[in-house]
Amino acid sequence: MSSTDLEKQPAFENDSQASKFDKFKIKNNTYRNHLVAFLGEFFGTFMFLFIAFCIAQNANSYPTLKDSAYTSDPSVFTANPSQVVMIAFGFGFGLCVSIYFVLFTGGNLNPNVSLGLLLIGAINVVRFFVMVIAQIIAGIAAAATVDALYPGNIKFANAKSTALNRSRALFLEMFGTAVLILVVFFTAVERTINIAPLIIGLSVFVAHLILVPTTGASINIARSLGPQIIASKQGWPNYFWIYIVGPSLGSLLAVAIYKLLKFLNYETCTAADNVDLIDSQERLIDEAA
Repeated sequence: MSSTDLEKQPAFENDSQASKFDKFKIKNNTYRNHLVAFLGEFFGTFMFLFIAFCIAQNANSYPTLKDSAYTSDPSVFTANPSQVVMIAFGFGFGLCVSIYFVLFTGGNLNPNVSLGLLLIGAINVVRFFVMVIAQIIAGIAAAATVDALYPGNIKFANAKSTALNRSRALFLEMFGTAVLILVVFFTAVERTINIAPLIIGLSVFVAHLILVPTTGASINIARSLGPQIIASKQGWPNYFWIYIVGPSLGSLLAVAIYKLLKFLNYETCTAADNVDLIDSQERLIDEAA
């Protein structure tokens, strides 16, 4: 094959690829990528929340595992530890599995994560809205699917403990969301870590251990909005705004901390240590080889 033929080959492949998408009327890579991002975020968020909602429904269906939100004693939390751990596993590891499935979109699966990425310039405004719309629709679809598969009422909608006032619930949601987004920033944005989805999932697991007995654990607008829309016949709690405002404030807090550390050039703090660590790891690999 001549050099001229080699030069022409990419053009042939590009033409073939373009014709493949012509039947879908997607001739512009930008539009096609937005469509892929939409579908990826939809399927990823659906998978995540379907897994999590099923496990939460199971956990809250046991008569011995009484939800703290429905206790008759307003002075104590009564969520059973087994229930809390079960729900935390569902959301934490459900997210981990789902992120690995849709790494090609970045695996946001959370409007508050997407908001944080928008504010630090990691995604543009159009991609932000594409992702958020997909995530919210997926949240509604996942809630509707689980509701159809399980008998009785939805038992995975967010419910604040009566032992907690609204201001405390708001700040708990804010801090829980901020922790999640900071983990995303420093494992998937600042540097690419192969086990980033696992670490992000663990941060959600820990957040749920803290928040399930208190706020019901949102840290994700799509997670809260979907079940509440499907369960709207049961009524909307007058404190539902906490699950919108709290996580949104958490996004802003995480962005503020991130930008402060970037302004201070945090990379220089451990640069030398990181070089030494990389050198030592390379030496160990060479010796093993």
